[in-house]
Amino acid sequence: MSKLIGFIKNTSIVWKTAIGSALSWRIAQWAGSSHPYLAPITLILSLQSTLNKSVHFAIYRMFGTALGILITVLLAGFFSVSYWTIGLLIFIGTAVAKLFKMNNIVIHQIALSILLVFTFAHKGMDYGIDRLRDTIIGALVALVFTVLILPEDPLKSLKNKFLLLAEELAANLTASAAWAEKGCPTDEGAKLHTGTKALLKDLHEVEKKLDQAIKDLRYNPYSKKHKRECHFLKTQLLPLQQGYTHMSRLLRTLTEWSASGTMTAFDTALWSSYLYSLAAYIIEWKRAVEQKRTSRVIFQLTLPPGSEKNIYPDTLYHEAMEMLRDFMPTVHRSPTTS
Repeated sequence: MSKLIGFIKNTSIVWKTAIGSALSWRIAQWAGSSHPYLAPITLILSLQSTLNKSVHFAIYRMFGTALGILITVLLAGFFSVSYWTIGLLIFIGTAVAKLFKMNNIVIHQIALSILLVFTFAHKGMDYGIDRLRDTIIGALVALVFTVLILPEDPLKSLKNKFLLLAEELAANLTASAAWAEKGCPTDEGAKLHTGTKALLKDLHEVEKKLDQAIKDLRYNPYSKKHKRECHFLKTQLLPLQQGYTHMSRLLRTLTEWSASGTMTAFDTALWSSYLYSLAAYIIEWKRAVEQKRTSRVIFQLTLPPGSEKNIYPDTLYHEAMEMLRDFMPTVHRSPTTS
């Protein structure tokens, strides 16, 4: 059953477009339209890639069409149809819309309505009435299909991607710990650094999609719980982004320290253990996010005496502490950890 529902959701653009077009055409005919094709045109255009875009496009198209028809009705009687009068009316209509800082979609619909209604009105057709009525019919059917009938809910895929990136951060820290044990060879460090940057880029993409999901879920009447979870994930994005940033800086500092020739076997063993501990800390944080709770694990780093005289361990210490502070629950943060 779940596979069938998944298949229906994945193919929604196909059957919503087909069924919605037929339904909106038929409703337009029942309403007395001589141009019923205008209703499915609006519906097809309104079925955008996201729920938020679909809702806004449908509303903007209705609003822009009504304004375009109003402007045409007020001014069409003073002009005959020609290339320059069409251009003039479109200029007047779009300039007024721009003056009132209307959305570009509204401006486009005003221009389109002026062009078509002005042209057909001079042929004695009731095109203007049909266009307004059919646009409203197509937009309303589109809204019903997008908002009420299996609306998109991207939370599951976004959460899985988010948790995967948290796991990848821990995996990178584990790989970096093993790399430190070997004395931080430059070629392996470069690969780790490149991989970290690529994952940070993926995280930025997740952030964009999460912002879009939050906008979409505003119009989803079945997803109050998912709205809260989306906002929760949003609050967890910053520490994860900062974690990847700190990861890059740790790798760079370890590479520079190794290249300086001053790194000892004790140093590599110490920082390897620290990186393993950081990886375990991130895994616990990831579990807490998965369970929608705050991690209660507190972990501290101890810099060996005299290390502050060496720029490399001192820099690593403060970078690692910043990473811990980013993932630490707010109630446990204090100046004494720095």
